[in-house]
Amino acid sequence: MGRQQFTITVHPEADPESVASQLRSHGMHIDQVLHEIRIISASSDSVDVNSVRKVKGVSGVEESADYQIPPPDAPVQ
Repeated sequence: MGRQQFTITVHPEADPESVASQLRSHGMHIDQVLHEIRIISASSDSVDVNSVRKVKGVSGVEESADYQIPPPDAPVQ
Protein backbone atom coordinates (compact mmCIF):
# COMPACT_ATOMS: atom_id res chain seq x y z
CA MET A 1 0.00 0.00 0.00
CA GLY A 2 1.34 3.44 -0.91
CA ARG A 3 1.21 6.77 0.76
CA GLN A 4 -2.28 7.70 2.01
CA GLN A 5 -3.58 11.23 1.39
CA PHE A 6 -5.58 13.15 4.02
CA THR A 7 -7.60 16.34 4.14
CA ILE A 8 -7.62 17.83 7.63
CA THR A 9 -10.04 20.55 8.70
CA VAL A 10 -8.71 23.01 11.28
CA HIS A 11 -10.97 24.28 14.06
CA PRO A 12 -11.91 28.00 13.62
CA GLU A 13 -10.10 29.01 16.82
CA ALA A 14 -6.89 27.07 16.09
CA ASP A 15 -3.76 28.24 14.29
CA PRO A 16 -3.31 26.16 11.09
CA GLU A 17 0.51 26.33 11.33
CA SER A 18 0.43 25.03 14.91
CA VAL A 19 -1.85 22.17 13.86
CA ALA A 20 0.44 21.38 10.91
CA SER A 21 3.41 21.24 13.29
CA GLN A 22 1.60 18.80 15.56
CA LEU A 23 0.65 16.65 12.55
CA ARG A 24 4.33 16.53 11.52
CA SER A 25 5.16 15.21 15.00
CA HIS A 26 2.67 12.39 14.34
CA GLY A 27 4.68 11.40 11.24
CA MET A 28 2.61 13.17 8.61
CA HIS A 29 4.05 14.99 5.60
CA ILE A 30 2.31 18.35 5.15
CA ASP A 31 1.68 18.99 1.46
CA GLN A 32 -0.20 22.28 1.78
CA VAL A 33 -1.72 24.57 4.42
CA LEU A 34 -4.69 26.56 3.11
CA HIS A 35 -5.09 29.27 5.76
CA GLU A 36 -8.12 31.01 4.26
CA ILE A 37 -10.29 27.89 4.23
CA ARG A 38 -8.61 26.22 7.24
CA ILE A 39 -7.65 23.03 5.40
CA ILE A 40 -4.41 21.05 5.58
CA SER A 41 -3.50 18.60 2.86
CA ALA A 42 -1.20 15.90 4.23
CA SER A 43 0.05 12.41 3.53
CA SER A 44 1.60 9.53 5.41
CA ASP A 45 2.89 6.02 4.79
CA SER A 46 1.45 4.83 8.08
CA VAL A 47 -0.50 6.89 10.57
CA ASP A 48 -3.12 6.14 13.20
CA VAL A 49 -6.10 8.19 11.98
CA ASN A 50 -7.68 8.13 15.44
CA SER A 51 -4.60 9.78 16.96
CA VAL A 52 -4.71 12.47 14.24
CA ARG A 53 -8.35 13.18 15.10
CA LYS A 54 -7.27 13.84 18.70
CA VAL A 55 -4.69 16.50 17.75
CA LYS A 56 -5.63 19.81 19.35
CA GLY A 57 -7.15 22.07 16.70
CA VAL A 58 -8.26 19.30 14.33
CA SER A 59 -11.99 19.33 13.70
CA GLY A 60 -12.09 16.71 10.95
CA VAL A 61 -9.98 14.16 9.07
CA GLU A 62 -10.88 12.69 5.69
CA GLU A 63 -8.94 9.96 3.96
CA SER A 64 -8.70 10.61 0.23
CA ALA A 65 -9.84 7.83 -2.05
CA ASP A 66 -7.71 6.64 -4.95
CA TYR A 67 -9.33 6.50 -8.36
CA GLN A 68 -7.95 4.95 -11.50
CA ILE A 69 -9.45 5.90 -14.82
CA PRO A 70 -8.94 3.46 -17.70
CA PRO A 71 -7.29 4.71 -20.89
CA PRO A 72 -9.61 6.16 -23.55
CA ASP A 73 -9.28 3.10 -25.80
CA ALA A 74 -10.20 0.59 -23.03
CA PRO A 75 -13.36 -1.47 -23.59
CA VAL A 76 -16.54 -0.33 -21.82
CA GLN A 77 -17.39 -2.45 -18.80
